[in-house]
Amino acid sequence: MKILNVEDKKLVAYIQRKDLKSLIRFVDYLPRKFYKFAKELGLSDLDETKDEEFVRITDKKFIKIILAADWIQDYRELRDLSIEELQQASEELAMKIQDMGTYFNSLSYQEQRQNPFLPEQYAKANHKLKDLNAYLWTRQGTYSTPIEIPLAIDSKAGIVSSNGDLRFGKSLDNEKILIGKKNGSKFLGGYHINPIEINMGLMVFMAEENLTPSEPGQMDIRIKAEPTNQFLVVDYSFEKDKNYVPPVTEERKEPTRLKVKTNQNQTKKDEN
Repeated sequence: MKILNVEDKKLVAYIQRKDLKSLIRFVDYLPRKFYKFAKELGLSDLDETKDEEFVRITDKKFIKIILAADWIQDYRELRDLSIEELQQASEELAMKIQDMGTYFNSLSYQEQRQNPFLPEQYAKANHKLKDLNAYLWTRQGTYSTPIEIPLAIDSKAGIVSSNGDLRFGKSLDNEKILIGKKNGSKFLGGYHINPIEINMGLMVFMAEENLTPSEPGQMDIRIKAEPTNQFLVVDYSFEKDKNYVPPVTEERKEPTRLKVKTNQNQTKKDEN
């Protein structure tokens, strides 16, 4: 699985080690430094013990390769799906894989040699199905080695405090509220921060995200640093406002530039 996120205005990719291995398997031309990077990570087909772990990627060329790898599941395309929708997607992909296998096996030996790309498509689809099922089973709580989504403030969110020092947002797994420093530095030395700034930032963030305390009237907010000291985790329970109705975006009444140009061309034709 891959997760793309914007951190400090830069695109960052989180990708599981097993998916990094798939790049070596399926991508014909990789930069030489990618193999050096893989060696430093200790990637090996003989060792699968750390395959579920995520690796943080900042190299622009590597990220471009990851973006193009359509056989690696994109977390952002899955996280808002229900269990039923994930199950349906898994069943449809499994059926597609079965059809691909049946079709390839029905070909003669000569026809199979003329379609060498089919086995690779089959392998890529199987890899994608494994990613999808791993996430589905994790959501169901039945996966023996749960996927731990990295901690990072979702780039779609991110409220900045009034003094401009702190960022408030949801974690990538959409289950935690995180506080990070806007400059990306860590919370060290007891992270002496004005509690008023934290409370005000949280209130603004809650309003933006339509969140309300699970226990109205109680604001006993506790925060703690996560192990890397990159973020503070809000130890409090929030829930989505079920009665919230998103505002309706009105359609633009002005014609687009393309339409204006088309109308001008039509007027010229009429004059001629």
